[in-house]
Amino acid sequence: MPNPSQIIAVSNAFLAVNEPQYALSALQKGRKVLHNGYPFNFEIADIYSTLGNFDMMIDEYLAM
Repeated sequence: MPNPSQIIAVSNAFLAVNEPQYALSALQKGRKVLHNGYPFNFEIADIYSTLGNFDMMIDEYLAM
């Protein structure tokens, strides 16, 4: 089973090549696989901010 830092590393690799949607997808799937959203809330909120989806960004922060 992957650990959160591995999933975040995959997400960061997608961000490095300007693919925020893939980065977001990796984090969301990681959250589902690990059955724990907390390690990913900050990263997901940051991606939503980058995409200009501020409502979803706020929802991620409030979900912590």
